[in-house]
This record gives sequence, structure tokens and C-alpha cells, in this order.
Amino acid sequence: MKKLIALLTAASLGACMGMYGNGSAYAAELLSENSEEVAAAAEAGILLGTDKGYELERPVTRAESLMFIWRLTGAVFNDIGYPEPSFGDIEGHWGYDVIEKFVHAGYIDGIGNGMFAPDREVTAREFMKIFLSAENGGSGGITIENVYDKAEAAGYLNNDEVKTAVSENIKLTRSDTVRLCADILDVHNKAEDEFTAGLLAAMPESENYMISPVSVKTAFAMLANGARGETREQLLDAIGIDDLDSFNDSIKKDIERYGSDPAAELKIANSLWLFTDATNRDFLDGYTKTVEEHYGADINRLVSDEALEEINGWVSVNTNGKIKQIADEKEFRDMLDSGAYSALLNAVYFKGAWQNQFDPLQTSKDVFTDRNGDEKEIDFMRDTEYYDYYDGGEFQIIELPYSQYSGESRGELNISMYAMKGSRELAEMERAIGKMSRTRIKLSFPKFKTEYDTGLIDIMSGLGAEYIFDPERSDLGGMYSGDIGGGAADNPYIQYVKHKTYIDVNEEGTEAAAVTGMFAGGAAAATQPPLEVRYDTPFMYIIRDNDTGAVLFAGEYAFAE
Repeated sequence: MKKLIALLTAASLGACMGMYGNGSAYAAELLSENSEEVAAAAEAGILLGTDKGYELERPVTRAESLMFIWRLTGAVFNDIGYPEPSFGDIEGHWGYDVIEKFVHAGYIDGIGNGMFAPDREVTAREFMKIFLSAENGGSGGITIENVYDKAEAAGYLNNDEVKTAVSENIKLTRSDTVRLCADILDVHNKAEDEFTAGLLAAMPESENYMISPVSVKTAFAMLANGARGETREQLLDAIGIDDLDSFNDSIKKDIERYGSDPAAELKIANSLWLFTDATNRDFLDGYTKTVEEHYGADINRLVSDEALEEINGWVSVNTNGKIKQIADEKEFRDMLDSGAYSALLNAVYFKGAWQNQFDPLQTSKDVFTDRNGDEKEIDFMRDTEYYDYYDGGEFQIIELPYSQYSGESRGELNISMYAMKGSRELAEMERAIGKMSRTRIKLSFPKFKTEYDTGLIDIMSGLGAEYIFDPERSDLGGMYSGDIGGGAADNPYIQYVKHKTYIDVNEEGTEAAAVTGMFAGGAAAATQPPLEVRYDTPFMYIIRDNDTGAVLFAGEYAFAE
């Protein structure tokens, strides 16, 4: 997500308060600590408790608002090495570091006279202005006066309490701030969930599978930067992106954030390939600049005889050898014969250790009953521990968090596997995540490894992206040189798309990888007995970035292997 912009500077604290107002007398009803909004904000790592609980009634200060927004946006800051405090009233303040990061990034100013007023209370319009400026990368012309209209246009004022808070510019309590954050999370998660649900709906019921929604979305978003007209609109609708510029900024930050965490190996890699002997076209400079800057894409130009080995080598390196190739020799030759002259690839790799690792000595054989009722003995990992768990009657869900520590270092990522048996509905899983509670569990969970691959042309066409696969209607005029679209000879379109995944779930943790490749061309208490939970029948699972709600991997284990 985007950056934060500077608040307007006033001559003094009193003048600043006059500019923004003291806040309306309107007071929204306090949220309860077990409300869905509080659960969602806590689960996303936005709301942190204290020794006094969540203190939902307490006012939020300027410094605190930056912490909320930092957690909400996942903003990445450069190491600025500031030599002395930027303001006279922040040295020694608990929020000194985050204030300096925002100030040096140009996201916020002081109030004048060399002061910042870190403990001044924040109003709803101030908070939303900072957040919306973050979403727009510091641009968008967002002011205190137009922030209500901007927030409404972005779809963030669906909740009556949130709408009134921004309209009447109330001073925020922690309860109000949670409402604002939960409303924003709900909007983003809905778009993300619809795309992921569309992918899952196309998956088979006759075999184990795993997909990476993040990989598919990133690959097609990178492609969309080179599409024009209705082709572009279809692509963005299919992958659930309303604003491509905003997504470009957010994926850049995610790639940086994922790659910098010491506690878990998580990386996203992208690349473009042009087979120079197969076409007179080239990538446009504006397109390569965009995908290099925002997606970190490697740009490669080489002859087709060298391409397959290089591409498959890139795939293997960026999945830590877990996926060896995106295409074999015959597939590649068939593509070249059909007129392919370029490729676009995305790779996602994850390796994380469980927060509560399973003891290998406790692993033993047990029976797994598959979707057809057939039974097979496989290895089950076992542990008795406190887990976040929810029993919805017909379905049960458990959270298996990955460690946030590497040696003595604490990482920033908040990633978990969620496993749900009794239902295959992603929306049901997302709702249940907000209802989970700490429960002492005697867990039996399969130790498994799955490899899966699927074509994506039919799936993406079914989601509404049709033109990109049609040589007559595809328009990639923002990506390639030469005449494009309108029946132009050699009009580039996507001829081949493959998605390959790998996952290994064992006592230590999880290792998972995914590649999306497309080729284009023309032509309870501790003394209580634990609740026994056995995942010995088919279950759905996701690996989720709890800070953003992004589903990194999603799959189903329904057949013993």
C-alpha cells in the first residue's frame, strides 16, 4: 500500500487545532473487546493490546496514528540515519523513530515553530487523509477539505459509524480507529477474496492441489501494465485490481518487505524474456522501466535456442530448486512454432518454521480417509499445545503460525497456515478467522508433500479476461513496439500460461514455491484436558499474510499420497 503525506503546517499548536477543529461532539458506541472488528484488527497485527487490555476508550494521538497506519499499510522505509531530532518535542518520546521515518520520507510535517505535537489527539479526517495519501503514494491531491469525498470514492465509507466519524471529524478513540482500519481491511480483503475464490472454484475435486493467488495476480498485473483499452480493463477486473498504479506501489513495498525479513524466507521474483531471433518487436522502454522499478523484474533478450535453458534455470533458482522448469523442450518448441517470441514469469518462494514445532519422535502412522471414503495409512505429526481454533459446527479451523524469530532477531512478517476441515468455502474461512480463540489442542496433522500444475487460460477466461488470449482482440500496445491490435500482423497475445506449485509440510515447518509463466507471440486452562483435533479427512488450507490479508498459497489435501 502507499505512503503518507505531510499534514498542513500551522504556526502553532493552537493554530493547528483551529485548522482541524476540536472534533465533533458525536461519539460512536465503543466496540467490545470480543467484537469482529477488534478481532480482525488484532489478527492483522494493527491493534496491539497492553497490560490493561485493548484500552478501546482511550484517545489516539498523532504518534499513535502513525503506528496504526504503518501497520495497516506495511510501509517500508529507507535507513535514513538522522543525526538529530527533527522537532524539539520528540526526543525521548516513545514514537521518536516512527515519527522520524514518516517525516524524512515526506509523509507528514510538524505543526510549526519546530514542534510536532506527538501527543495531540487525532481526528478522523486527519487519520483518513494520512492513510489515503499513503494509498496514493503521496499524490492524489488529498486535503482535509476533500478527504471525505476521496474516502467515499475509494469505497471506505460503507460503515455508518465510519462515515459519520469522517463527516463530523470526530476525535478518534482506539475504538473509532479500529472501526476505520477494519472497514479498510474489509474492502481490500473482499477484492482479494473474490479473486482467490474464483481460482479455488476452478480447482479439481479429484486430486490434491495448491495454487498461489499472489503469484497469479502479480504475473497478470505485470502484464496489465502493458495492456491497453478493454484488454487492460478485463485483466484488472479478473484479478480484482481497481487502481493499477496503486497496486504497482503496493507490490513494490511487499517485495521489499518480504525480502528483508530475517525470520522467514519469502521472496517474489519477476522476469521478462524476449527471443530476439523470433521477432522484430521489442519491449517498450516505458514498460520495462515500470516493471523493473515496481516488480524488480529481470529483463532478458536472447535467441530462442538459448531461452529454454535460461528460463528454466531462472525458475529453479527462484524456487530454491523445488520447481525445476516451467516448460519442457517439446512444449517450448511447440510454442515457438506457434509464433511465441516472449515470456513473462513470476516466482514465489516461502520457507517458514512453525512457531510450535512438532517433535519428530511423536510422528506416527494413522489412517487418512479421502474424499471417496478410501482409507490409507500415512504419517501424522502430533502436538498438544494452545492454538487459535474455532468450531463452527459443520466445520473446524485451526491456525498454525510460523515463527517470527530467526536466532535472536524478530522479523516483521506475520504469516500463518490456516487449515479448515468440513468446508471448502474461502469466505467461510475468512469469517471464522475473526472468531478464533486460544484453545488447548491435541493435534494430529498430516505430514505431506504436494506438487501441482495447471493451465490458466481457461481459468482466467472464466474470470473475465478473454481478450488477452485472442489474437484478434488482444491489445498489448503498452508493452511491445510496432503496430498492435486491430488485426495487425503478428499481433501479440498470450498463447500459453502455466502455474506450477510445490509444498512440503513437515515437523519443522513449511516450504512452498510457485511459478506462473506465460508466453506471448503472434500468430481453555492448562489443567483442562485438551480438545482432540484430527485432520484425518480432507481439509482446505491457506498460507496467509496476516498483515495484508493476502493469500500466498491455497490448497486442499483430500487424498493420501
